[in-house]
Amino acid sequence: MPYREAGDPNAGVSETTAKALEKMEKEIAAEDKVSIQLPEYFRAGDPIPLFADTLNGNTDPKDIVFYSKKTGILKYQDQIYNSYRQSKVYTYIDKENSGHLLLACNGETAEIVTYYPPGAID
Repeated sequence: MPYREAGDPNAGVSETTAKALEKMEKEIAAEDKVSIQLPEYFRAGDPIPLFADTLNGNTDPKDIVFYSKKTGILKYQDQIYNSYRQSKVYTYIDKENSGHLLLACNGETAEIVTYYPPGAID
């Protein structure tokens, strides 16, 4: 599946960071997953339109992988329905099960709920 990029998340990124991102892209491509690069800096409430678009294209959330220098590679763990948000909340985790990204998608839009960096959740 193709590598997909939202806007220009690499604007002003160092050469070392670019090499790290390139390595992650190759690892994800080898798994035949849809990759979505997160911006260098993000916070709760930031929109992730490629996530909603990809889900609406009938891609299984298990086949979507997020990555950035800050988070490393994040893969699907589970989803729940959040009645308060009127949306599904998806959890993506890193290899060590220590970094967690939560995203909400109501079918039309998607946004970051929160990100717990490694060590924040025991």
